Amino acid sequence: NTADVLFQYCVVCGGLGTGLDGAYERELKLQAAAERDALPDWEDLLGNGRALLAERLKQGWTMSSDNCGGVHCNEMPLTNFEGGPNNCVVCAGSGSGCDGRYENYKKPDDEVVEGERDMVSQEISQLLSMGWVLRESLCVRCLMPLVAEDHG
Repeated sequence: NTADVLFQYCVVCGGLGTGLDGAYERELKLQAAAERDALPDWEDLLGNGRALLAERLKQGWTMSSDNCGGVHCNEMPLTNFEGGPNNCVVCAGSGSGCDGRYENYKKPDDEVVEGERDMVSQEISQLLSMGWVLRESLCVRCLMPLVAEDHG
């Protein structure tokens, strides 16, 4: 019964399941500050990239028929020098949209996440054995079930 549950929380982050509180509250503030400081000025990079593309072509670089897949690169043509690897003049990556200036946006390693989920599952099992109840809702950030003390 929902009325019998006074308090629910996520075992992973200690929040209420919104993904905006618990351990993530401070993390979100730090992340926002770091992103403000570390985000590239994509408009500036695009403008400089066009100039760099022209300069590279004058220096003998080859323009590939492939375009960069990076979301901020506006399908900039890739270049290479003497048959070497392709390179984007905007993000300095290979054109995959996952390297160069996009490296800061990588997702956590699946193996690490799976290990954390196993540990949390064990902790949830322990709480259930102590009389806690499993809620039907998930923490939106951790995607783990919320638990609550059963007061009923």
